[in-house]
Amino acid sequence: IDPRVGEERRKAFQNKADDGGEPVTTFLQDVIRAAYEGRIAQLFVAKGQLVWGRYTAKPEEPVMHKQEEPGDDCLTNQAVVQTILHGGEAYMVDQDKMPAGGEMAAVLRYS
Repeated sequence: IDPRVGEERRKAFQNKADDGGEPVTTFLQDVIRAAYEGRIAQLFVAKGQLVWGRYTAKPEEPVMHKQEEPGDDCLTNQAVVQTILHGGEAYMVDQDKMPAGGEMAAVLRYS
């Protein structure tokens, strides 16, 4: 990905978050669930920040950990894969340039 494209998208995310125009989220449980449900248009992932845990794509909340535990999947990777499989875009961003901080942020197609 061209870094300029990622930077433009990151700024656009921040503007959407500030304006309240399109639905956005940085809440990890919502990002992971939205990825599996195909609701993410654009996903931003912080470089080097991995979220571990389990999600079964049922209505339950994802189980998340900062450190890998036995039986865990890399939920960061799963969010990227699910976003792309459902036609969304995924961007890896330096931590200091993450929109709204945190490990992941998403522009949703709908809430």
